[in-house]
Amino acid sequence: GLKRPEITPTYSAMQEVVTGQVPVMFSASSELEIRRAISLQKEKGFKLVLTGMEDYENVIDEIKASGAGVLVKLEIPDDKAIKAQKEDASDEVKVLNARVKEAYESALAQASKLEAAGIPFAFSTVGVKSGDIMKALQKMISNGLSEKAALAALTTNPAAILGLSNVAGSIAKGKMANLILSTDSLFSEDSQIKH
Repeated sequence: GLKRPEITPTYSAMQEVVTGQVPVMFSASSELEIRRAISLQKEKGFKLVLTGMEDYENVIDEIKASGAGVLVKLEIPDDKAIKAQKEDASDEVKVLNARVKEAYESALAQASKLEAAGIPFAFSTVGVKSGDIMKALQKMISNGLSEKAALAALTTNPAAILGLSNVAGSIAKGKMANLILSTDSLFSEDSQIKH
């Protein structure tokens, strides 16, 4: 005597999220927002992808334990304020300059910290100028990111994080492929993409 539950487009669309086939992306810049997203993931059981992270060093173990993937914006902060710092500045200004420099260096080392912790991450180019992508990659590599991890963050990791490994991310029969031929390592400053 019970009626079947009504099937709606909204419920149907959420089915893949509930079963873990489609990840849920949370933009979580602060430690508190990251903890909330991980708590919700534990409660609901969905596949979590964190984006927009800025203040995460105190929760890096929680991120790893949650199995969440991370999207790192492939953009480096502007360093004009650091270059403009003067030696003869007052002590108060020197303290502010030190905080700016620390934030800058922390942003450059974000990907290498995730690599060191063993957290899967991929690069996002949303809102990034195409001409700045290689500069950002080279800067991150010079700040501790390995070339192997950088290549994985451009290929296999995004496919795995987004649940597309069966059709993309690596070179194999039956998968989509985008190949690049260059004169040297893709991340070398003198490298030229030929094809």
